[in-house]
Amino acid sequence: MANPAVLSLPVRAWRVDLAPDRAHWTCRAAGCPGAQLGRCRASQVALGHLGRHAAQEPLASHLRTCRCQAHGCGWHPRHRGCQGPVALTVFRSRGGAIWQLADACTACARAIPHAAQLPDRTAARPSPVHRRPPARQEGPSPYGSGSLRSLMTYLDAALLPGTGAGARLLALLCLLRAGRDGTVRLPCGLLRSWRLAHALDEALTELAGQHWVRHPPDRIPAAHSVVVAVADGTGVAVLRTTSRRTRRRLLDQAVRLLNQPHLRELPPQERLAVLRRTSDTTGTPEPPPATVLPPTQPQRP
Repeated sequence: MANPAVLSLPVRAWRVDLAPDRAHWTCRAAGCPGAQLGRCRASQVALGHLGRHAAQEPLASHLRTCRCQAHGCGWHPRHRGCQGPVALTVFRSRGGAIWQLADACTACARAIPHAAQLPDRTAARPSPVHRRPPARQEGPSPYGSGSLRSLMTYLDAALLPGTGAGARLLALLCLLRAGRDGTVRLPCGLLRSWRLAHALDEALTELAGQHWVRHPPDRIPAAHSVVVAVADGTGVAVLRTTSRRTRRRLLDQAVRLLNQPHLRELPPQERLAVLRRTSDTTGTPEPPPATVLPPTQPQRP
């Protein structure tokens, strides 16, 4: 006979289906209202609804398991099996018509298309009296929250499939520059170095149309910079998992990579492909190779 305590554990996997016209959505959770209407973007409302399910059905970390196996491992292609810590993972399918939030291990989260792991806010924090300084890490995990690939994987899930390469580069730049509240100041010089200044209005319009960015009403526009804010709640959560120091380091490496002479004049889609290929192999963009100068000949007296 099954243990009643095990049967009462939360399912830790939720799903919403968007209507074809994206005007409403349906939650598959038991006992949840069938359809909800929203005046804003339905996918953003659905993601917020999924987050509330996770908050209302907490589970201790030692009891959480990868929910992929319970669903027949149909979320991803076959791989070697579960491995790594279990964390909440958000992912979409069918071009954004289906959004799901579930506990998944690191290996399954990497294999699920258009997936991004979210921060674990249920971990117990030490009291201020017994708090210890964090241990120094040798370097970022290739596919953890401190890598460029994790940010690009999140953008693949958050942005619509037809989003242009220029808008995706701008969204990535916003993630690398933003504060913990999502506010980001983009200097014009940095936009020029990323070759985004000439099509900035078009890229911002595309991201604002998807409700991914907005203009903060309390910010005074500056002459030499553009101020926007990440409006996507999942994006702000991703920002809080990666320190600003780590994102500044990733930004510096990406700038040096994109400013190489043979990459400067490439179209946005090719520069985005270079960042994607580099992050897929190393987790962080590789810095350009150092220029090797020929040895100087010693001068004769």
